[in-house]
This record gives sequence, C-alpha cells and structure tokens, in this order.
Amino acid sequence: MAGRARRPTYVVDANVIVPFVLPEARSAEAARVFDAAQDGRVRLVAPSCWRIECANVVWKHAHRGLMDASDARAAFDLLDALPIASIDAALLMDVALDVALACNVTVYDALYVAAALYVEGPLVTDDAALANQAGNAVPELEVLSPVAFPKAIP
Repeated sequence: MAGRARRPTYVVDANVIVPFVLPEARSAEAARVFDAAQDGRVRLVAPSCWRIECANVVWKHAHRGLMDASDARAAFDLLDALPIASIDAALLMDVALDVALACNVTVYDALYVAAALYVEGPLVTDDAALANQAGNAVPELEVLSPVAFPKAIP
C-alpha cells in the first residue's frame, strides 16, 4: 500500500442521502455522490444517527401516502446498503452541542458538522440553512449540485 493515495473522506448529511433513495429534485446530484463512492474515488461517512433520520423521512413519505409500504421497504433496504461508514454519534456529541449553540442549528445538523471536523473533511449538504449558519464551522462545505469529486484515485 506504500505510495498509494488515500481516498478523500466526505461527510454526507441526510439531505444528500434521502434524494438518492427517494425521487426528489436533487436525485441526480445525489447519485453523483454515491457513484463517486461506489467507484472508489471517495469515502463517505456520517454520524451513526443517519439511518434513523433517513428512515424517518421514508416513513413520512409512506405515512403521507406518497409511497406504499413495499416502496418504503425498498427505500429502507437501499438505505441499509449504502456505502456510508458510520461515526458513533456519542463521539461527536460534545462538539455537536457547541456547534448547535454557536451556529443556531439543530443538534442533528450539528452532528454532521462535528463529523466533518472529526474526519477533517468536507461536509456535503443540500441544506441551505445549514450551509449559511454553520458553513464557517467546517473545513470545507460543499453544496450538493456543484460538488467536484476527484476523477480517479492515483
């Protein structure tokens, strides 16, 4: 492995993950993120609560009649198969609370910021409020549509 470049690590939030499993306006952009992970150009991480947060969105879609139970189950199964490494949210809580208080964002959102600080990598989001309120707290913040991933791993 000597001489091999390390894949860059990106933190993805629920606003990037959900459009990949449910048809939304930004689904094509979200697919680019996961394509970059699938072909090995990047490593994706998120706080361990990401599955719960995203599964709740899937449930809301089913509850509101936007999808039936079998489609909700398929979306949930897709969530479970995504190439996202989880960072234990308990490791991030102290920093997340500080970020939430300083930036006036929810602790849920602040966990993603704390994860970006933890891995010293960019946060990819499609949450404009989070980008505006906490953008200065992370080393780099990418808004979903213009994310430029590496072409290949050297």
